[in-house]
Amino acid sequence: MRKPSTPEYRAAVIGLGWMGMRDEYLASRIPDRFDIDDAERPTPSLNIHLAFYHHDHPGDSGLPTSYAEAFWNRSEINLIAGVDRDKSRLQAFAERYSIQQLYTDAVEMLSQ
Repeated sequence: MRKPSTPEYRAAVIGLGWMGMRDEYLASRIPDRFDIDDAERPTPSLNIHLAFYHHDHPGDSGLPTSYAEAFWNRSEINLIAGVDRDKSRLQAFAERYSIQQLYTDAVEMLSQ
């Protein structure tokens, strides 16, 4: 339960690549290079049901390493939207976090 004095923030992740979301859910890495401007980049299978429990891992082991998971893991932050040009990544983000505010254009998302 959140304390009344705890600040509340809204967050969105722009770019659902390695740091945005994928790092923690990868079943395998993709060795091939791709063009950064490609809208449909290679996306390996993702384990969207993976759970993180810090108390199960002493020290820094088991801590979230992506922005999406770090935001999701904080009680004072509401993760409300995701942005990526790759629709398969948006779908994985929506399934993992039950978020329906998905965008392919960051400017459009920020103007909402």
